[in-house]
Amino acid sequence: MTVPLTAVAVTLALISQQPATPAQTAELVPATDQTFTRVYSESTVGLVPPAPPTRFSSGQWLLAVSSAGLKGTVLLDITVGADGRVTDAMVTKSDLPDWTDDEAVKAVSQWVFKPGTLDGRVVAVRSTATFATH
Repeated sequence: MTVPLTAVAVTLALISQQPATPAQTAELVPATDQTFTRVYSESTVGLVPPAPPTRFSSGQWLLAVSSAGLKGTVLLDITVGADGRVTDAMVTKSDLPDWTDDEAVKAVSQWVFKPGTLDGRVVAVRSTATFATH
């Protein structure tokens, strides 16, 4: 399901109980016909979450972290699109230097999953990924 950006302005106005001004709406309307895609939580009732990645690599992350003698974990929130590709990744917790976070995001962006499904349809799903070395 996709939602036009103009609908988002109306929704935001309803939440705030104030009408959206033309300036607010104009800021949300893209120059093209971009739309948002609904992303489901893994806890959505009836959702079959994405299967483990069919294409997986730690990229340069493990090599770089091991070479530096570091031990720790990087936790990411990721969005697995309906095509199985990671469309968004954000570090939510890390006990390692920032450069290792960047390498983890680069690595996870190359992963490919069997997509999640809901009621027999493939859907985008918000999930987590963990990179760890001990």
